Amino acid sequence: MTPRELWIWSRTYRDRIRDEARMRRVEIYTLSALIRSMVWAKHPPKFDKVFPDNRRRREMTDEEMKQQVLALNAMLGGRVREASHGSSKKLNGPRGRGLQRDHKTG
Repeated sequence: MTPRELWIWSRTYRDRIRDEARMRRVEIYTLSALIRSMVWAKHPPKFDKVFPDNRRRREMTDEEMKQQVLALNAMLGGRVREASHGSSKKLNGPRGRGLQRDHKTG
């Protein structure tokens, strides 16, 4: 290891230690603000409000799922094409993938 490499390594190590110490201070400050709100509040907020659990998701309805598919389809450049022999839709798109929508105006 050359002196230059040693200097770069030591500077990087020093910066990392400084950043970790700063993050610890931020965590301590955040924790103290949370503890303060719990101690001095007449009615502390419920656990679920303070720490929301994003894993609990409700199932999408059929209409919401359809809207999500159409939004993703539009984002990816597909179209929805309605079949001429009924109300069912064919799933087509660029190179045979995605939804296509072609319908007459009038």
